[in-house]
Parts: sequence; structure tokens; C-alpha cells
Amino acid sequence: MIKQSFSEKNIRKIYDLENRKGNNLEKIYFPDVVILTEKISYIKKKIKNYLRMDKHDFGRLIALKYYRKIKKEFEKEKEELLIKRLEYISLNILSNNYEVSLSHNKLKGKDIYTANTDTPEIFFLLKQLQFNLKNLYVIKQANRNFLLSQLKIILSNGFPKMTFKIDISSFYESIPRVDVIQTIQDDPKLSLQTRKTICYIFECLEKKYSNKIGIPRGIGLSAYLAEHYMKSFDDFFKTHPECSYYSRYVDDIIIVFNPSSDFSEEIIEKKYLKIINDQLRKKQLKLNNNKKVVIKNNENKTFDYLGYTFHIKSGSLEKINLTQKRYDNYIKKIELCFKSYFRQFIKCPNKANVMLKSRLRYLTSNTRLVHNKKNVMTGIYFSNKFITDYSQLEGLDNYLKNKVDLITDPSLQTQLRTFSFKKGFKEKIYVNFPKKFIKEIQQLWKYNV
Repeated sequence: MIKQSFSEKNIRKIYDLENRKGNNLEKIYFPDVVILTEKISYIKKKIKNYLRMDKHDFGRLIALKYYRKIKKEFEKEKEELLIKRLEYISLNILSNNYEVSLSHNKLKGKDIYTANTDTPEIFFLLKQLQFNLKNLYVIKQANRNFLLSQLKIILSNGFPKMTFKIDISSFYESIPRVDVIQTIQDDPKLSLQTRKTICYIFECLEKKYSNKIGIPRGIGLSAYLAEHYMKSFDDFFKTHPECSYYSRYVDDIIIVFNPSSDFSEEIIEKKYLKIINDQLRKKQLKLNNNKKVVIKNNENKTFDYLGYTFHIKSGSLEKINLTQKRYDNYIKKIELCFKSYFRQFIKCPNKANVMLKSRLRYLTSNTRLVHNKKNVMTGIYFSNKFITDYSQLEGLDNYLKNKVDLITDPSLQTQLRTFSFKKGFKEKIYVNFPKKFIKEIQQLWKYNV
């Protein structure tokens, strides 16, 4: 139970983890700690400058000793202040001195709920709840790259198979809340406060929005509850003797069966659909028949999965493209780059040139995500590595070329014509972008400014 507690020690672990992810909690919740961080940063710059000076300068050694001493004092003061703030947060959570506030919006016809994390108590409370569920029930977020690489191999082999691409209808809204709450309440392995707090969040939802069905879409906690609820469903297909591949990403599911009988494909399809529907019924869920795709041997079909379109020819994988939505998103980003350029050029032509080149270089190359210990790469190749057909990349290059032709500056035109989506993908071209610059580049696509 110690690992599940809302202690200062556990809150500190969350704090350090979030900071490593690039989520600056100091700036959000602890302005007095930020002041000390800025002082330490200033002292570090002083030390760095003195280290560059002549080693034989006696005054340099005295200054270095002084600033190193001041740095340690500020670091100690910062650590003590941070511990004090985290202890206060822990005390408030343990004494129930907080209130969970939920806001509601609609997105694509679905109800989306967001927890108000203006106060650090709510932020750390929800994070600790997620941590407790994740570790107790060994919940792991499905790895998209692993799922896609395995699916690619399975669909490429020549063995007889029947593939089902299915979607669960109104997934979060259909999960029976009563069952979820009862499971949480009855589990002695969960700490009492964890159980009480999860139930309290559902009570807040019912009280404010009269919502008594499903689990709230949009709250991070719901994803963990849903994964735990679906575990028996996942285990059934992963251990089914005729199932050679199973993957589920939230409510998006791929199941590949290798039939062991000589019955007709129509009979086999009905058999497997019955198995799928029976298992969904046990979880009180339903199949979305409008999004169902069944691929039999020797059939030509396409289906979308995790951002890619899989083209099946004669029952086997022919090629993989980006989904039309993902392709159109690249077109939109190129369009916004040039709209911003022409708008900005009137007032500040030099800045406009720099930003257009930077944005197009970012779109057509690859870079490393900042503040990521796993050195995760992103970009035209690393975000789309499973495509096997270059026609869409060539289409993006042609669209970009037509846009570049509108530029009147010959020098800028020459530089922009070196950018290529296809080349950036095939050659895995890497460009190092500073963190602040990436934010400025992405701001255009995020806020259309």
C-alpha cells in the first residue's frame, strides 16, 4: 500500500517524471521555486564564463570558488522549498482538502470531460491514481510501432487467413460503470484512499452532469480503467488456438484467424463473428457494423489502422499508405506555411523567409524529441515508417513544388526546392532543432497563427 499512498515521496516521483517528459511543473505550480531556478541558472552561466578564462588568472579561481558555493546554497534552498511545497500538497490530498472539478465539451458528437488541474493537488492526485492502477494491474499502453510491425508480417505471409478489422460502438460510453466501480470497491489490493477517490470522481460526474453511464471520455484515469476492464477480452483472443494475431488500440481491433476446418468461407466468417460478438456481449459491448471489414482469402480490400491504409490483394498485403486524413493533414500544413509566409512578408520579410524555410525543413526531415530519455525520433520517416509506397510522398513533393513556384525571390526559391518529403523519408535526413524553435514552428499548425 505504501507505493499507492499520496505521500510527498510518491508525489516527488511524479514531479521528476513529468519534468523529464518536458512538462515544466515548476512554472505551472511553483513560482517561488522558479525564482530560485533562475538564480541557479544565472550562477551556472557565471561559472561557465569563468571556466573559459585564463587558467592562471588568480582572480578567476577566487570567483569560481565563490560562485560554486553560492550555487550549492541556492540548490539546497530550492530543494528544501520544493519538499515543503510537495509536503503541503500531500497533506491537502490526505486530508481531503481538495475538490475535483470537471468540464464538459463535445467533439465529433462524443462527450469529452476534462479535469480542472489548476491546483497542484488535483494534478498529482489524478497522476497517482493512474500510477496505482497501472502498477497494480500491470497496464501497459499498446506500442503502436510494435503492433504495426507485427501486423505487417502477418498480413504478408501466404498462409490461409481471415482478417477482421472491427470497432467497438461508443466504447467509453458503453463500458458498464456499475461493474467498473464494483470491481474497484471489491479489490483489497487497492488502497482505501484510491478506491474512495475513484468513486468520488464518478460521484462528481453524476452530480454535475447527471451522467450515469459509461466512463468519462477524456480523463486520463478512464483509459486505465478501460484497459483493466478489457483485459479478459484481450486474453481470450490472445490465447485462442485459431487466432494468429490480435491487437487492440483503445476500441480499434484487428483479429487474424487461421481456419483449421474445410468449411466454406461464409460459414467460417459467421463462426468467427459469433465468437467476437459473444465476447463483446460478455463485456456488455457491441460491434460497430458500419466500420467492420472482413478480408477473406483471395480478396482485394483496404482498411485503415493507426494512421495507415493497408491494401490487401488476393488475401495478402500489397502495400501500405498513409490514411487520406493523414495525407490531407500534410497538405494543410504546407498550405499554412505559405499563407503565414505571405502574410508575414509584408511587415518582416527576413523573418518570413527564416520561418518558411524552418517549417518546411521540419516537415520534410526528422528530429529528436526534446526531454525524452528514450531518444524518440519524429519526422517524415520516423512518424510514417511503415509506408511501402512512395506515391503519396511524390504527391506532397509536387504540391510543395507548385507552392514554391509562387515565391518571387529566386534565392529563396532555390533553397526551398532542396526540400523533399520523399528524400527526407528515404534518406532519413536528420536536422537538430532547438526546443524553443520547435515550439515556434509548431505554433502555426496548432493555433493557425
